[in-house]
Amino acid sequence: MENILTAINKLNGVHHVCLYRDEKDLLSTFPDDQQGIESMAQMIDQVFTALQSIDKSHNEIYFSVEDKLLAAYLMYDSYIAILLTDKKINFPLIHMGIRSATAKLKRHLALNTTAPPPPIINQAAPVAQSARPVATAPAPSVTPVDAALDAIMEKMTTELINYFGPAAKFVFEDAVIQWETKYVRNRNNIPELSEILQEELDTPAEKRAFSQFVTKTLG
Repeated sequence: MENILTAINKLNGVHHVCLYRDEKDLLSTFPDDQQGIESMAQMIDQVFTALQSIDKSHNEIYFSVEDKLLAAYLMYDSYIAILLTDKKINFPLIHMGIRSATAKLKRHLALNTTAPPPPIINQAAPVAQSARPVATAPAPSVTPVDAALDAIMEKMTTELINYFGPAAKFVFEDAVIQWETKYVRNRNNIPELSEILQEELDTPAEKRAFSQFVTKTLG
């Protein structure tokens, strides 16, 4: 979990991060004020709970804090990421970082529990809680359906089960997020996706075997 916290904190424009869940889990890079941070996290948790109680599926909240922005994101399994950021930040980059962290979180939980994973929270429009309007990220573009590409990626996911077991899906999702930040999502760039996935494998033999599998799959 500390690695997830650190990855978010490294995003450009992010000063401090807190990961919180259900008054039980609290990890933070904020200055030492445990009680104050926990109170803030509980308040944000209550806001998300209240929104859900009236069938509102907002999963982002923004607060203006002097010359900074406090951004809260409802993630997976009731985890909340709370970020203290610059007022002007790259929202698409932050959203991509949260998506990547969520995939890592799902992987971590899958490796540390035998219980079936909870339902994935759907992305929804943010709600701003600020005296001044806050910029929101543009809507993501729609990726065209490519049946042949989807079939190749499905085979890759299945092959990863041999290495990661039930966490294979989450490892693959995280790799795809990284892949799509640098490459066009198409068949020609599958070797680059394969290289990202190979970084998650433990031994040279595993990396070589997976590379050969992808090459064979691409024909």
